[in-house]
Amino acid sequence: AHNQANMQAAAVCAEALGISRQIVARAIANVTLIHGHMERVAGPPEIPFAIYLDDANTPDSLEKVLTSLLGSKVCVVSGEKLWVQPLLGSIAGTHCRAIILTESEKEIARGISKPITTIVATERAAIARAIRNAQTGETVLFAGNGFSAQTVLEELNVWKQETY
Repeated sequence: AHNQANMQAAAVCAEALGISRQIVARAIANVTLIHGHMERVAGPPEIPFAIYLDDANTPDSLEKVLTSLLGSKVCVVSGEKLWVQPLLGSIAGTHCRAIILTESEKEIARGISKPITTIVATERAAIARAIRNAQTGETVLFAGNGFSAQTVLEELNVWKQETY
């Protein structure tokens, strides 16, 4: 739904610029994946939770992503701008059961009032902690710049070997 809304907005803009509906429709039909925008990480089939990556690093974009994902969530949130970090924490705190942060983004914790918050040393450690913390049926969201599907898949494979 999130990417559909973005594509609809892009289509309206393209038409306003004089691009025909046929060209816009063909372009949208050829979109397969937009990396970093509500990107679902396809892990092994036995993984009992969903994993998404999104570049959301502003309060508005994080709010939209979190409200589009239903159910319980474990979130790893990243934000480069120091002044915005507590706002990201407040939003994540409203929507996530647990939040994992890295040392470099610990200012985000200032905005979090209630969920379980864990601070770890590195991004890879945050990814591993989120995967191990996720419960059946939950969604794990890696929000902010820099998360790669490859790193997440590597940690999923480690988790799978430990679990199964």
